[in-house]
This record gives sequence, structure tokens and C-alpha cells, in this order.
Amino acid sequence: MVEVTKIPSVNAMYLSRRNGGRYLNPDYAAIKDSIKAQLVKAKIPNYSSVEGHEDYIYYLNIVLAFKFRFNTRDASNCIKLVEDAIQDVTKVNDTENYRVSVEKLIFDDIAEDKLERIYINLTPVKKNDVVHLHSEWNKTEEWL
Repeated sequence: MVEVTKIPSVNAMYLSRRNGGRYLNPDYAAIKDSIKAQLVKAKIPNYSSVEGHEDYIYYLNIVLAFKFRFNTRDASNCIKLVEDAIQDVTKVNDTENYRVSVEKLIFDDIAEDKLERIYINLTPVKKNDVVHLHSEWNKTEEWL
């Protein structure tokens, strides 16, 4: 779990330089460093150094716990910095995230001074155990 003052959105993640180019917002860089520190503390491994790592893809589950404005915060905008931090620690490119799940929660049990929280679960899955072919995909649910 990572506690932050406000869960970051990609909308303000990068700032523009006067002479061109962009750079990571310093506030967001601090949040990214905090996420990375929590991942290291939780002993999330550098998966690229694990033998056979190329045989795996990843399921990424993120839960965003907001203090306020729950309905106006865009969940998909809030996960890029988290994915980038995970990539820095695990050395697994976020293109290897085969399944990404994001859930939003609103705190109903915390004091005003508490921070928002990001919960992260990254699960390696053997590529051979996952269906990659459209022809084998289970189409039992209704899809547009």
C-alpha cells in the first residue's frame, strides 16, 4: 500500500520546458519514488533477473482509495505513474501487463488528515497458461 496526498493523474504528470520538451512534475517524481520504495520494501523482485522470466506475463490489480471527488476522478488516468514505478523496480515493461484491473473506492472511515491510498498486486502468470488467440477466447459474456 502506498499513501499519497492525492492520487496522481496523468493529466498533470508532465510539465513543459520553455525551450521545448517535457519533464516529470517534481511532485509526481516524489510520488513515483514513494511507490518504488514501497515496492522494494514489499520485496517485489526484479523479474527480469529471474530465470525463465520471458515465459511470463503479468496480471496487475490496482485499487485507488480516494478521500473525495470519487465520481469525478478518472481511474485510467491514475495508473500510468503506478505502472511506470512498477516497471522501474521489476524491470518488466508495462507492455507485459496482460491484464490490468483498476478499482476505485471512497473512504468512509478515515479522518480528514489521512492520505489517499494506492493498493498494488502484481502476479506473474505463465504465458502458456493464458489464452492469447482470439479464436480460443471465451465469448460467453456479452461484448459490444
